[in-house]
Amino acid sequence: MSAPKAIGAYVKALFPTAHMCFTIGDRLETEADKENYALWIKEKAAGKPSAQADDMYKRTMNVLDRLQEHRGCNTGISRTHWSALQTIVKLLAHKDDWSNFDTGPIYGGSNATIADRLCLSIDRTKKILKELRRAGLIMFHQRHANGRRWIRRQRDGTPVGHGFSLLPMMVLLDELENHIGQWRDREFEARRLHTAIVGKIAGFKQSLRAAHGENAKTHPAIASCDETLQAVATAKAGRNVELLRSILHEISDKTLFQIAETTPQGVQKNPSLSNLVQKESKVDAGQEERSEDRGVDPDFGLTTAKLQDHEIEQLFPIVTPYLQIHRSLDRAAHHVARDSAISTDMLQRMRNKLGEKAASVTILIIAERLAAGEIKTSSSAYANGMLKAAHRGELKLGRTIWGRREQLAA
Repeated sequence: MSAPKAIGAYVKALFPTAHMCFTIGDRLETEADKENYALWIKEKAAGKPSAQADDMYKRTMNVLDRLQEHRGCNTGISRTHWSALQTIVKLLAHKDDWSNFDTGPIYGGSNATIADRLCLSIDRTKKILKELRRAGLIMFHQRHANGRRWIRRQRDGTPVGHGFSLLPMMVLLDELENHIGQWRDREFEARRLHTAIVGKIAGFKQSLRAAHGENAKTHPAIASCDETLQAVATAKAGRNVELLRSILHEISDKTLFQIAETTPQGVQKNPSLSNLVQKESKVDAGQEERSEDRGVDPDFGLTTAKLQDHEIEQLFPIVTPYLQIHRSLDRAAHHVARDSAISTDMLQRMRNKLGEKAASVTILIIAERLAAGEIKTSSSAYANGMLKAAHRGELKLGRTIWGRREQLAA
């Protein structure tokens, strides 16, 4: 969604109780709209307390970083425009201006200077500046002061002349910070709930395959699961946390177990999943092959745990739908990491430190714990803690594998 199409909803979302002196539409199209908007910004700025220049500048840069990282955080303004605005902010580092709510930081340079910083043509730069003004993120300062854009300063440091003012950014800063915080909370919660639901449905399908074999494909519950997954994907895309919580509440382990044990008429039932697990993964409490020491096992316990490929879906049901798409553990784990909000940088660090297979297993462990609600911070922070444990030689993936086998066999 481009900037000119969403400024009305954007400003109203940030200031739901604001009483504006003009009617704002979908964009600031006419000069009268832009001038009225500038008057409203100055009125809001007049009630702001004086701020520390360093603090205001750093907060502005941090907000723009977050908006670019998360593709605008649903503000309706694209990442390209936030990036261009950040470039302009970097040009305006005059300290006193960032504590001045009368004028704000003023840019009086040429379009060629901005174009050079953006690595764009002058025509494209002019269009971006025009859209930033239509979006209400910048406004003119003393437009009719002289014939061209040029700023000079009086002895007290007050800027005089025609240029662009970043006063709107200073006025909107508190609301933007609140908006980004709320958006990130909903985004993380939607990802966590989505992972939990997908994991439960994957485990349910696994139990159906174990209970009914090839006949599980014709089980009536499969169609219901597919419909639920489609609804969950739509809810996640829209960050509908309330709907995701409702779906997760309805999909209880007890209900899924009852459906899995229900055999359609004419279908022969196979041994249950629990019997198969007990037969294939019988665990002795005094097992000598468990992972003990990082120096003995270079694979963080996976070699001594003797993790087999056919066990992956039994021990980590959450990966089942991803393996059906990618058909290789490393690619499926990469997809799981993305849906679990593990950053690309963190994923690369895990692969470099742990190796491909150990990193994939670690991602599945994190995803299962995230779905179970055991992770109270972010997934990337939890992954960073596991990397630190690996650096200290305390990461024991083999113990986790044996623990999940015992839990599954119980």
